[in-house]
Amino acid sequence: MFEAVLGERTVLFKSDQEAGRRRVVLEAWAYQRVRELGAPAPRVLATDLGRETYPRNFIIIEKVPGVSLADISVEPEERYRLIREAGWAIRAVHEIGIPRFGLLEEATYLRNAQVHGEFDSWVDFLTGVLDLAVPALRSGGAFDDARVDRVNRVFADHADYYDLGAVGQLLHGTFDPAHVLVDKGRITGLVGFGGRCSGDPAWDLAWFLVGNAAETRHLLDGYEPDKQRAADFEVTIPLYGGLRAILAARRADDENRPVDRDRLLAFADASFDALGHSGSPAS
Repeated sequence: MFEAVLGERTVLFKSDQEAGRRRVVLEAWAYQRVRELGAPAPRVLATDLGRETYPRNFIIIEKVPGVSLADISVEPEERYRLIREAGWAIRAVHEIGIPRFGLLEEATYLRNAQVHGEFDSWVDFLTGVLDLAVPALRSGGAFDDARVDRVNRVFADHADYYDLGAVGQLLHGTFDPAHVLVDKGRITGLVGFGGRCSGDPAWDLAWFLVGNAAETRHLLDGYEPDKQRAADFEVTIPLYGGLRAILAARRADDENRPVDRDRLLAFADASFDALGHSGSPAS
């Protein structure tokens, strides 16, 4: 990513990486759709999908002013107000329906302008997540058989929550305080849609709270879920918080960050405890 000052505004140039799956074209699409619903997000100034002037697809977006919610230093009540505002902003993102589930497929979008996820069902996506994380943690010694069994039981016992039909909601993918910008006492932008995907909104909210569990109430106050969704969130937020912590723990283990890995696994244990699952298999 490159930054340039053009008169009174600053712009960011972002291009596809040579390798990897997080491409910029659908990031630009997500910013545009979010702005259409009135949520704060960067303005897309240009896109180039033909690779006529650069060897990879690129976008140019206007840099949003402000510092991240993770870095600001304000009184608790002011922080809680900003978190409530962030809850409203991410709910606007979640109003956008996306067929299928998981990471959005850019190849399909470039071919026929259709946007959809990679998986036919939400449970297929979740199963893929577990298949990536759990065996890796088991082979590396961070999980023993009892811990694997516990994760499998928690996952199986909440199957009723995985039927989302054929359409999920647009998710930020890595929604957390670092991706919420604040300037002059207001939320100025949700940024970093590189992990945009389709699925259950609780997946986004759970990631925000993995490192900020005490702020759950304030985020949900701003989100204002209806009665049924609020009841579902009581289960799905700790459930997905635990699963996302396990996925992040696997990355930390791969990167030789044992302190972070153990902290994330402790969070997963606490999340599953909140669902009423003890650490020992049922007899």
